[in-house]
Amino acid sequence: MPKSAKHESARDFKPGPIGWVRRRVLPLLARGSALLGVLILAGWITGRVLTDQHHWSQYLWWVPPIWAIGIAWALLVFSWVCSKLARRLGGLFLRPLLLFLSLGCSVYLVFGVWHMQRIISIEGNRPTGIRVLNWNIAGTKIQENGLWTQLLKHQPDIVLLANPRWGQDQRTILQSLAPLAPSEPESETFIASHGFRVQGLPGHFNITHRALIASRFPILKVGLVSDGAILNREKTARRSGDHGWIIFAQFDTRDDPTQTLDPLTVWFVDLPSEPSKWRAEQMQRMHNALDEWGGEIWVPNEQRWVSTQSEMKTFPEPDLIIGDFNNLRGSDSLDILAPGYSDAFSQSGYGRGRSWVPGSTNRWARQPIKLADWHIDLALTAPGVEATRYELIKPDRGPHRVQVVDFKR
Repeated sequence: MPKSAKHESARDFKPGPIGWVRRRVLPLLARGSALLGVLILAGWITGRVLTDQHHWSQYLWWVPPIWAIGIAWALLVFSWVCSKLARRLGGLFLRPLLLFLSLGCSVYLVFGVWHMQRIISIEGNRPTGIRVLNWNIAGTKIQENGLWTQLLKHQPDIVLLANPRWGQDQRTILQSLAPLAPSEPESETFIASHGFRVQGLPGHFNITHRALIASRFPILKVGLVSDGAILNREKTARRSGDHGWIIFAQFDTRDDPTQTLDPLTVWFVDLPSEPSKWRAEQMQRMHNALDEWGGEIWVPNEQRWVSTQSEMKTFPEPDLIIGDFNNLRGSDSLDILAPGYSDAFSQSGYGRGRSWVPGSTNRWARQPIKLADWHIDLALTAPGVEATRYELIKPDRGPHRVQVVDFKR
């Protein structure tokens, strides 16, 4: 065939649909998927660096790491498959970058966030100090004793419960926790709050606002600050709305040989859960509420808690701050409320740290939720206080996990 005829034939050649896809579509998909993976990891890294310093970075910060890193790995594989099937190069320089970022983020997640190296390095017989058990019940219906029997097997010294249902649930809980400080004789009872009696020692059980406290140590005093109007102590448990609150409780721990003679002070918190609000602003609002505290406290006598005015001008400095912060572990805004405090999980915990696992009736939404790690129930220790153990326990019901923290001063 003459040379001119060959050129004429080449110009007339039209590839079929498969050839067009391999020449045009697949290179574009290979390049685009690799670029998308790089952008996703860049956004996730930005969130890890800035946390909630800005309102816009807060949304990047809340993206679960498995979502971001898992999608990046999937896009890397997809880009590689497309490049192998394509007839033209696509994403040749982006794929190595995406591979480097995916590997780096995965290693950081396993060892820098989950601290999985502690599985083999954790000490077996450490002094435990004081053990605190904290759970945001979140209004979950609980009217049997079996659950509390299971939780008491962890041998807590102090139990802090947020948002138990008003009425029979609170009576059941008080009855179940009475073994922490049983009265002698058993016929003697103490009024933990208006209408709620417990067969326990005076001053070891307390119901204030939406919090229930039980302790084997005597509770010396209790104070309350709320991000919202508080009418009085007896009616606050019936109020609705998402107002954040902080309760301090001081415990007499002189009988514990691992503790100092100073009272142990714990702040018990439950902060608002509005996802669209900037957490830094909410923390500042709670900080301002603490500054405006009026000084009202409750102290126990032989029968009940009585209100009095404290000589303290501010909330006492806490040894431990624990509860539902509705804010992720490591958030920059935590320093507004607790500057210089250390996270107990970061000191001695390991694992995914899933303290809040919301339920969903949508079977498609349930699967991504299972891969999400939202650690919003936190424990913060003061300088000089060491968390020797941190564990999250899955209860029989409810979206929140139970925090178990051992610490010593």
